[in-house]
Amino acid sequence: MKKFCGAQTRAGTPCKRSPLAGKRRCRLHGGASTGAGNPARPGNRNALKHGLYSDRLTDEEKALLEQMPVGSLDEEIRLARVLLMRTLGAEETDERLLSIDRVILRKPGLEATYRPPQHLEHILRLLGRIGRLEIARAALLEGLCDSIGAGADSQDSPRIAVVRENGETSAG
Repeated sequence: MKKFCGAQTRAGTPCKRSPLAGKRRCRLHGGASTGAGNPARPGNRNALKHGLYSDRLTDEEKALLEQMPVGSLDEEIRLARVLLMRTLGAEETDERLLSIDRVILRKPGLEATYRPPQHLEHILRLLGRIGRLEIARAALLEGLCDSIGAGADSQDSPRIAVVRENGETSAG
């Protein structure tokens, strides 16, 4: 008895084609598929988001995170600064789009409107975030100094030592 593919066709009937050698399905219904992943290519980055909307940090950005000096909100401020640098880099690569206000692609019955990325909005939002984090850092340092109970006038006070370690605060 001859083997059949047996996969359900669009008409709802079983496929009558013969399966590929060593497979259970014909080439139209997945017999030629090598599977979902390709173990010969680990680290495949084809499906990753890139550019401004990327969720992953590159090795260069990870190295920059380690080098950026900040206060007690280290990770948040560092990440905001890396995102700011990523946005500035994306703005440089997309300079040719800045002169385009909008692009309209028209096909019969379809109209798609595109606008270039709004890098200035992202830059301003990130600068605001960095500013708020730095203000929060200064407030935390000021609160730490106040909880220690040291006056700002004593040269050997713990407050002076904390400020020397973490940088000058804008609040004090």
